[in-house]
Amino acid sequence: MTRLAPATLELRVAGVAVGATGVVGSARILAEGRSGDLRSTILGLAGCLVALWVLGAPRVVRTAIRLALPVRTDWTVEDPGATVARVVVTQVVPVCAIALVAGALGAGRLAGAPALAGGALIALGLGALAAAHRMRGVERSIGRRFLRRPGWGTALGRRSLFMEPRAPGGHARRPPATPWPAHRPPPRPQTSAIEMDPANPPARHAVGVTPRPRIPPREPGA
Repeated sequence: MTRLAPATLELRVAGVAVGATGVVGSARILAEGRSGDLRSTILGLAGCLVALWVLGAPRVVRTAIRLALPVRTDWTVEDPGATVARVVVTQVVPVCAIALVAGALGAGRLAGAPALAGGALIALGLGALAAAHRMRGVERSIGRRFLRRPGWGTALGRRSLFMEPRAPGGHARRPPATPWPAHRPPPRPQTSAIEMDPANPPARHAVGVTPRPRIPPREPGA
């Protein structure tokens, strides 16, 4: 059975964790009071946001939502705890480690390199939260969730999303609609003498059905 995780939860966890790491790192750097750190942080934040926009991150989100594939019947939702742990290990830790290592290595050449890395992490977190907000808005409008197959790599791609069916697997399904005559109430039993009299024409029909009276044909000479 295929395991699928809510894509909005993945993006929110990644955005909050990466953004919080960037905020904590930038606050620690700014607390040291070195000149130019605030400007470097703002520059890294703005530069990363512009880079994401130029690289087409909003377009990728729209395309991924539009190309969401239907989910097959044999699937289950991944446990939220497992989703959070996997996102932290596969996405948050590598991204933060790369940013911290790049800031430490670039500190010898550029004084504001750690602050630039902190601003870039904040921008990445804001971008993930913006994508999650847009995806959640679409989910509310269509009444379905977007799911993703758990794995390593990016949390969102052109064909990485699956659309949850209206009746998810593992949940109670409604019984099929009964045919039209089946939901009618049962006929009332005929108990009165006039109803049980075979000479009474309405007794030969269902309760509530009034037969059309027979009119004898008129004779030509009448």
